[in-house]
Amino acid sequence: MAATGTPALHLCVGLDWATQHHALTVYTLDGAVVGRFQVPATPEGYAELVLRLRTLGGNRPVGLCLEASRGQLFSALLPQEFLYFYPLNPKCAARLRELFKADPGKTDPTDADLLGLFLVHNWRQLRPWGPEDPLTRRLQTLVEFDQTWIRRQTALTNQLRARLLLYFPQALAVSADLDSPLMLEVLHRWPSLAAVQRLGPAKLRRVLAQHLRHPAEVEGHVQALTQAVPLTTDPVIVEPLAEEVQALVGLLTAGCARLAALRRQIDQLFDRHPDAPIFRSFDGIGPKLGPRLLAYLGTDRTRFATAGDLLAFGGVAPVTEASGKRSGPRRLVRRRRGCHKALRHTFHLWARASVQGGGWARALFTHGLEEGMKRPALYRVLAYKWGRILFACWKHQTPYDPERYHQALRDHGSWLAAELAPAPAAAR
Repeated sequence: MAATGTPALHLCVGLDWATQHHALTVYTLDGAVVGRFQVPATPEGYAELVLRLRTLGGNRPVGLCLEASRGQLFSALLPQEFLYFYPLNPKCAARLRELFKADPGKTDPTDADLLGLFLVHNWRQLRPWGPEDPLTRRLQTLVEFDQTWIRRQTALTNQLRARLLLYFPQALAVSADLDSPLMLEVLHRWPSLAAVQRLGPAKLRRVLAQHLRHPAEVEGHVQALTQAVPLTTDPVIVEPLAEEVQALVGLLTAGCARLAALRRQIDQLFDRHPDAPIFRSFDGIGPKLGPRLLAYLGTDRTRFATAGDLLAFGGVAPVTEASGKRSGPRRLVRRRRGCHKALRHTFHLWARASVQGGGWARALFTHGLEEGMKRPALYRVLAYKWGRILFACWKHQTPYDPERYHQALRDHGSWLAAELAPAPAAAR
């Protein structure tokens, strides 16, 4: 029997895409090959691909198995209602080659053959991939851009720190955030210790006072910078590095402006999204984590059948390995490596933030520390528990109610219930 949401396919197609051309192998449901061809990776090639598949399938449902889940290929083929996409992780495709071939060499036609055969034998157990609604898709795109820009900013910040260590390490003591407005202004206008010291204490004090709140902190930095001894005064070292620092500061400044614009767009879309109240209702989910979680989960409630599916996809659920050996059975529980890394990171950030909010998360964290557990392990435990709660709320489209969860802990006799505030009189 076909899995929920799986159409009754008429043909199964394996597609191995490349930069210049795409190789396709078309199978009937009994595994007979009815076509092998290549099309160029151009708009004209995609039109030819659609025409051939429509002709072979008689405009009936055609399953398309390929690596990845986005790119120009998806953009070109998504409007075709008779096509159903079954994207495969590239690692899974590589294992197919190892499974069916003694020499797992890679060629486009043979990869298309293997992908098509995989779909022939497994399409009934798979759900086709489909796009979200336009609002969710736009939010997903902007969240991905936001994460990309964060990685770029981090790389630039690391480069800036490395350059400052070579000739101006005193700047690193002013602020740990090298992309803060204070550091960007100072390093742009005065990229060396000599330039800062030429300002004089009075002007330097005015510049720092525009960004720092406490006069004592301002005075401390003024004294440290004006009295500092330069690491080197060799102009052959200082001048080129100062120019590079100014270039990096320019890139960081532009990146910060771009990130701010992205965040404003994300906030506007998140405010308009009907699922936003669900994510806003949780402890520790702020204006940054809420849109990320919504984008990663989407709005298709059939995407994850159980909470375990979501937790495995997000890398929160551990992997248990058990095997029998001569010395006896062996059981190992380890972190899940094959997962959505960004979602796992977001779950962990959420767990850390929820501890600051008190409630059952804080009680569990405190108890775990007293029992000798390490903080990273406790954050993973919290992420697992929050993930299960989030799945239930997301699945039923219901905001999180802390008191309802606390009451569930009391009803199940959890030790956490004793750590929480007493139940209100109406609930007793």
